Amino acid sequence: MMECAGKGIADVLAEKFAGQKIVFVCWHGNNGGDGFTAARYLLDEGIPVKVWFAGVEEKLAPEAKANFARLPKNIFTNGVHEAEVVVDCLLGTGSKKALEGPLAEAVKEINSSRAFVVSVDVPTGVDPDSGKSRGGFVDCDLLLSVHDLKKGLAKFAAKSEVVDIGLKAFV
Repeated sequence: MMECAGKGIADVLAEKFAGQKIVFVCWHGNNGGDGFTAARYLLDEGIPVKVWFAGVEEKLAPEAKANFARLPKNIFTNGVHEAEVVVDCLLGTGSKKALEGPLAEAVKEINSSRAFVVSVDVPTGVDPDSGKSRGGFVDCDLLLSVHDLKKGLAKFAAKSEVVDIGLKAFV
């Protein structure tokens, strides 16, 4: 599923933001893995990207770790300072805790940037079931919903685009 999500995300980003400086901001879980995968697809298409991995490599989920390892090390950066487009791949549907530490700092940096902000599946810090913030969240300009808009994210519907990952045949 991560391959399909990453490819779908990459396709949308390539179409909408060709020629712009894109920085993916990723964390340990599958949302971060989707970002690593999308970054790889864009690189394979000759589109230069950067990745800010705000976490710790030892904590990567297995599938995210596999996709992290497939990226060239020279694309990693520490921040979003030069980005024209920031892609929030920090937290997805599984997170329910308030943001703290490096996550809170990454969200603060994303929100204070002048870049166009794209969140993947869920804006980091927003509960996908209730739509409530857990003490700070990524204020995205575009939400790329993987498969379908999550039930608690209706308030983001006007700035959402669904990325089809081939699950509709199974639903």
